[in-house]
Amino acid sequence: MQQVINSPLFDIDFERIWVPVRRSLLPMTAIMGVCIAAAVLAFLLIRPSYRAEAKMRIESSAQKIVGTEDANTPVLNADIDRQMETTLLMARSMPVAEAVMRSLRLNRDQSFTTQMNAKPAQDVADRRKMVLALLDKGLSAAIVPNTRVATIGFSSPDPVLSATIANSFAENLVRFDLQQRAGQSDYAREFLEGELAKIRVRLSNSERSANDYARNAAIIVVPTKDTTQTGATLTSDVLNQVNQQLAEAGQRRIRAQADWNAIAEREPLSIPSVVGNAAIQSLISQTNEAQARLMSASARHGPEHPEVRQLTAQSTALQRSLSSLAAGIKSGLRTPLDSAIRDEAELKAKLANLRSVRLSEQDRNVDLAILQREAETNRNQYDALLARLNQLNAEAGVQVSNLSIFDRAAVPQKPYFPSLPLFLVAGIILGTILALVFLLVRELLFARVRSPSDVVARLQLPVLASIPFVKDGVDDRLLGPYSEAIAALQVSTDHGLPRTLLLTSAGIGDGKSTSIDALAQSLSASGKSVLIIDGDLRRPVQHLRFGLTGETGLTNVLAGQATFAETVQTTSYAGISLLPAGSPPPQPAALLSSPNLAQLIDEAKSKFDIVLIDSAPMIGFGDPLLLAAQAEIVVFVIHADTSRPARIRTAVDKLANQGSRPLGAILTFYRPTTVEKYDYALYNYAKR
Repeated sequence: MQQVINSPLFDIDFERIWVPVRRSLLPMTAIMGVCIAAAVLAFLLIRPSYRAEAKMRIESSAQKIVGTEDANTPVLNADIDRQMETTLLMARSMPVAEAVMRSLRLNRDQSFTTQMNAKPAQDVADRRKMVLALLDKGLSAAIVPNTRVATIGFSSPDPVLSATIANSFAENLVRFDLQQRAGQSDYAREFLEGELAKIRVRLSNSERSANDYARNAAIIVVPTKDTTQTGATLTSDVLNQVNQQLAEAGQRRIRAQADWNAIAEREPLSIPSVVGNAAIQSLISQTNEAQARLMSASARHGPEHPEVRQLTAQSTALQRSLSSLAAGIKSGLRTPLDSAIRDEAELKAKLANLRSVRLSEQDRNVDLAILQREAETNRNQYDALLARLNQLNAEAGVQVSNLSIFDRAAVPQKPYFPSLPLFLVAGIILGTILALVFLLVRELLFARVRSPSDVVARLQLPVLASIPFVKDGVDDRLLGPYSEAIAALQVSTDHGLPRTLLLTSAGIGDGKSTSIDALAQSLSASGKSVLIIDGDLRRPVQHLRFGLTGETGLTNVLAGQATFAETVQTTSYAGISLLPAGSPPPQPAALLSSPNLAQLIDEAKSKFDIVLIDSAPMIGFGDPLLLAAQAEIVVFVIHADTSRPARIRTAVDKLANQGSRPLGAILTFYRPTTVEKYDYALYNYAKR
């Protein structure tokens, strides 16, 4: 099963952060101490100030006494904050401050300015300005969150004075609000009275104009119960009546026409209303009797008998009378139709005449309606303004503010400023900020290579070994850190360890000579034969470190004054030999450029497993470049906490331009954090 490794969400190396803080801990502590001491000193020197606060309730509208006050739309919730902010601005207004000054007589003499630690003003006008300025400076007004309460406070060196002025501000704010409302009410009454007088005149003129026009145009308005009908006159009333009569006449004509059409084509004696006539019934009875007698006589005497002829003539006369009477009665049945047609025609003619009159009257009625509408508008305005004026008159003298004092300012028992905890916190915060600024400035302006990560990030060089800073004696166990460099060197070439290795640095005291000695001891411990060549012809130290003589050495061999075998010396360490620098030459660079140097290196490689070359610093000297040309591998030694990145880059670039870019770097005098400490005893560098 694969093991799951839990890592923190934020991998912060607090130990690494602590390293620069530790380097600047003393000055940072001094900065914080000075800031805290300054805060305490300021607390002791500043004169105490006392603040007294009065609390006021701010309602959305004033309490109604008469019942008609504040008839306007109440303040919406969205506007409550604006109303409360407006109240605070009123508290800081000049009229309220002047009212406080007058009520407490603060500008009477110099006592108030003296109490406020202000410079006295002899002139009355200057004293007034100063008093108002001091009142504005000491006043504080704020809203208590999520409430309708505002605090009105005043600060001064005298607690009694603070309470007195705070209460005076609250009282005068309420009084000022009442005065503002009263002033608005008086102005409203004066305005309404003036407008009422103007509208009264306009109303009278408009009503008179409408009445005169109606009289001249002979327009008689008829009262009507229909509220939707307007402008009804006598002509329109008659027109409506005639129109209704015409509709009824038309219905009568239609019914009469239908009745006549039903009997017009029928025989008179087939019409029920004709047959039902009493005269027709009598003639029909007589005719039937005559027919009966005629038939009886004809049967007895024959058709030529005189009696039969007489009866025949009598029957014929009766039938003729019956037909004539039936035709007359049928003709009489058309009389309702003729009457309906005649009535309808008369009403149509009358309606056409009335319509013409009404249209003419309607044109005049439009002008009358305009005059009446103007009069009605003036009447409505007059009634509205009169009602508002009566309301204001009822409210006169009854002014109520929406501001009220529910907690008067009490005399404060302790000062609110200065506050020792506040000053201490401010001193600590200021000290921390200044200390951090000091730390950043120091780290940014005085940049140094301090850790292996700095070497990689700033110089783009791999770190072969990090040698910790130690103070006490040398121990074989302390060679462990250099074993890491040797392990890196094992894979630096295709044949394992390089045969020749040059150690150089940017400046003096970076630890390259000590590093060569330690590498030599580590290599000799593994059974290798090591030769140390002291190539620092300007300041040789290797013979001193091993307790040997340095009279003859590298310079003598290069000058042809001695052989390689004559100058190599055996040290007290098994497997380590030393070729000292020899006599100091007048021109070291010219001597190192001799062809004999390559021959010497070749001879050394033939007799030793590995050759370690010490050199002068890179900055200011060309010697290391000449030695680097003969070395198989170059390693750069960097002093932690003192080496500047720009200085090291310059040295590395010089080597790279020659084609001898360092394999890596050894970081010396390194102060590791707790998490970076190696699990071995500390190594002590010998003093040089």
